[in-house]
Amino acid sequence: MVRVVSSVINKIKEMAAPALMGLGAQFVPDMAKGLIIEYIGKVPIDELIAYIEKNESLWDRLEPKHQAMAKKMASSLNDLSWLTAEWAINAIKEENPKIASLFLGWRKARNWLVRQAEIIRRELGS
Repeated sequence: MVRVVSSVINKIKEMAAPALMGLGAQFVPDMAKGLIIEYIGKVPIDELIAYIEKNESLWDRLEPKHQAMAKKMASSLNDLSWLTAEWAINAIKEENPKIASLFLGWRKARNWLVRQAEIIRRELGS
């Protein structure tokens, strides 16, 4: 009996794993939104301006453990096309309208953010 129950449980786990991964993947953009709000919210605007002026990479500023965590989270996704500068601006505008307006009103900042989104998509896909 124990063997049968164990076999059934293992079969349920095998069948449920892809569905749960798919369900989790639906929430990745929301989790990423929370992370970007948390990260950008902690960077003073003058420091962010310095990143833009120096063309610093946000990805390179992440600790290796956070890079690994982000890659693991993204590995469940088939498509990262939603990760754009527009998405990032929309993600932060409610919590941090000053920073959103920086990207909306300053072409250099907007171009920098576009490059950051491209870099992050590439890194998450590797």
